[in-house]
Amino acid sequence: MFDNLEIRILICKRDIELGFNMVNSLRKYDEFKLIPIYLHDDGTLDTDSKNRLLNIENTYIIDKDSADSKVSEYLMKYPSCKRYRFENNKLFNPTKMKLFDFHFLSDTKNILCIDSDILFINKPDIIIDLIDKSIPFYFPDFQNSYSFCKSTKANVLENVNVGIFYIPSETHYNINAIEFALNDLFTIGMTNGGWIEQSAWSHMFYADGRYVKLNEEKYQIPNPYGSVPSDVESLHFVGHPPIRRMYDDFLKREYL
Repeated sequence: MFDNLEIRILICKRDIELGFNMVNSLRKYDEFKLIPIYLHDDGTLDTDSKNRLLNIENTYIIDKDSADSKVSEYLMKYPSCKRYRFENNKLFNPTKMKLFDFHFLSDTKNILCIDSDILFINKPDIIIDLIDKSIPFYFPDFQNSYSFCKSTKANVLENVNVGIFYIPSETHYNINAIEFALNDLFTIGMTNGGWIEQSAWSHMFYADGRYVKLNEEKYQIPNPYGSVPSDVESLHFVGHPPIRRMYDDFLKREYL
């Protein structure tokens, strides 16, 4: 159904089980059964981990050392991007790889990007329709989880979460916008290093002007103090402990 679509996931050894569950929850649906999955090693996968992951049908592992070498060449003209991707800084967590590796290492540039802590609870009809129409999208957040200081020069969209997002083509990826956002963060300052990657994406989505937010009722970060609609299509179990503790309960509901 989806010509040349790739699914790309950043994976670490700690989250392998989450990754298996995410893939199983998505591949229940015929539209995604045959889509190739590219698993980007964040540098923590060992041989046993890789062998386990390769048991997932139509799956490829992107070795970090090889990715480092190739992406470094792509970023030669973008100093802020290269600094963020390669500098050994405790503020620069491994999610930084998503900003560059997913696009530059893709053959088709038609990429559905999904975090391992996502579960598809019901058939993702909204995502299927948007991909079919080549409309770029992102997951909604309940807050502005960004690193920009108030003096930022980078415009952003409201409440962007990158647990799931879709880049339909090369024209929907703007490395210059990412460079601008990162340069702003490094020169003006930042409030939270953990949200750098999400901040850069949000500026890029704003600069592009075509990205749409997924329906906030059907795509949610679950509220541990509220209810989840029965027709929700996907949930993002972010690392906040009260939210992550909800994860096992949803697994028990036979969604996989």
